[in-house]
Amino acid sequence: MTRNTCLKIIAAVGVVLAVLLGYCMMNYRSSDHNSSSDHGRHHDDATRNGTNYPAWSSFNDERIGQIVDRTRTWYESRGEHGAYPTGVVLKIKGETPEFSPAGKTSPDQKSFLSYDGLDPCSKTTCGFCKSNTGQLALPNSKLTLVNSRSNNALIVDKNKPTGCWFEMERTDQIQMLQTAQKLVKACAEQGVDVSKVYIEFHCGRSGGQTVGHTHLRLEGFREAEKNWFERIQNGNWAVNC
Repeated sequence: MTRNTCLKIIAAVGVVLAVLLGYCMMNYRSSDHNSSSDHGRHHDDATRNGTNYPAWSSFNDERIGQIVDRTRTWYESRGEHGAYPTGVVLKIKGETPEFSPAGKTSPDQKSFLSYDGLDPCSKTTCGFCKSNTGQLALPNSKLTLVNSRSNNALIVDKNKPTGCWFEMERTDQIQMLQTAQKLVKACAEQGVDVSKVYIEFHCGRSGGQTVGHTHLRLEGFREAEKNWFERIQNGNWAVNC
């Protein structure tokens, strides 16, 4: 084999290796993108079809479960130090819940309602249970959408009433967050700008709770759409919620 032939073979092998390397790099970038796409998929969903969703509304079931678990772990960790909060404001805007303890702390775990003397839910005294005015049943989740006196959007479980978020069962917590996701997306698809809407829970009187029945608050909703309840009700937007 002549020297020129060897050089040609080496050059050909070099070309093949370069092509293979380029192919591997392309696949690596693609897999790297795919591995991070789950982490940022809500950004893609948030701009799909020109809509503008808040980040939390596009989290998958696994992420919603992780958020719920973080809230439960946070509360349990307070008990480990003998300092259960008597009031909490919980906000969910992204993957990391925000906690604002309020009031005092107690070494004993009991209902948030008991700490500050807030009346527990009953059919005769609970503002959510004694009347159906300004309420819309959500058929899939069997939860209820409530238009509060201050025009806030609330989601309530009237079938299994509890005192506050931290007293709910995990499966019910997940379902409530998922229902909020579906509702916000349904409104976004109808042109309502829900990009600044987030979830908030008030737990205990010192945490701002005024009705002794767990309710999810969609903060920023009334600012996004003043006549939100009528539009949802008349447009049948919540049929899949």
